[in-house]
This record gives sequence, structure tokens and C-alpha cells, in this order.
Amino acid sequence: MAAINRGQVLPSTKSSQEEIGTKYAPSSSLSFLMGAFDIDKSYFALDENQEYNNLGKERHRGIEFSLTETLTHELRMVAGLLLMTPEVLPKTAPGEVFGKLPIGQTHRFGQISLNYSPTQLPGISFDGVLTYSGSRVASVDNRTPIPGFSTLDLGARYQFCLEQHSTTLRLEIPDVTNTLNWGILNDGGLLRWPGRRIFAYLIVDL
Repeated sequence: MAAINRGQVLPSTKSSQEEIGTKYAPSSSLSFLMGAFDIDKSYFALDENQEYNNLGKERHRGIEFSLTETLTHELRMVAGLLLMTPEVLPKTAPGEVFGKLPIGQTHRFGQISLNYSPTQLPGISFDGVLTYSGSRVASVDNRTPIPGFSTLDLGARYQFCLEQHSTTLRLEIPDVTNTLNWGILNDGGLLRWPGRRIFAYLIVDL
């Protein structure tokens, strides 16, 4: 549902962010990153009058991990995990019903990507990305839950010379398993992702 004040310029607000992190690399082929964060910012969403408005504060606290490893001279992996506690700290608004979770935020998000470049096939590489997102809510009162989902994206790349120009042929297949998950807009509206598709690109450096 569109806000009745759609297009209105809203007043500026303050936000704060604190972060700390560390990195450990026991070898040139392996590294770990870990960070913690605490973010406070204004919570904008549709109010009971269908106005897109500042409803109070939202706070995001969590930790994130990432790992990068060259498994072999042909295979490289990057993995990441986010564990977060999002919460709404609403201002007093008579008649409003607030849930504890901000719209569109999840407690868990993870991703693993692999890139394989076989030496027997010069210029050719294959890649895959497995993504997991936990459940979310799509309404201020938290009565519209959206379940978590996992997606798998696959791709391939061929790099070669075309008339002495560096050229890349790229093939991508997002959401191979056709998950058809939901995206959540800032105002709580829902957008159905298109699911499995096939894209091909030809990029030539002139």
C-alpha cells in the first residue's frame, strides 16, 4: 500500500554506529574476519494513518564473521555469517501497535561462494553462491511474517581476445531452484522476486 505522503521530503535525523573488528590470517591462503556492531537510527515506516513517518528508533546489534580460503590453486571460497538482534524502540504514539522487530530485518544471514578456475581450461571459470536469509516481518505490528529462504546462484565466465580486444562472455543463472521468495519494501509492501532466470553478457574492452 502506497503512503499518502509519497514523495514528501522527510526531516533529517541522527544515527549512531559503533564497530569493532579483528582479522586473523594464519597463512597467505586463509584469513578470518570477525566484527561486532551497535547501530541506532530512526525507524521509518507506515503509521496507522498510512503516512510514511518517523515512528521512533530501531537498534541493530550483532556480530559478523567471514572466512576467505584458497582451497587449491583452482578453487577459492568466501563465506560469511551475520547474527543480529534488530529491535524497535518506538516513541509514544496513542493507538499505534508496534511489534518488537523492524520491518524487513532478519536475525540471521549467511552466504558461501565458490570460484573454480580449472587449469585444463584456460580463461574459463565457474562460480556458485549459496545464500540463506532468516525470517522477517512486513508490517509495523509484526503480524505479517515472511519465512526465511535459501537461494543458489550459478555462473560461468570465459575470457578471451576478440580482434585483439580483451573480451568476457558471462553466463548467470540466479535462483537456480526457483525459490520465488519475497522482497520487503521500506513501507512494508511486498515484491515477489522473479525466481530462476538466465542472463548472458558479452563485454568487450575497446
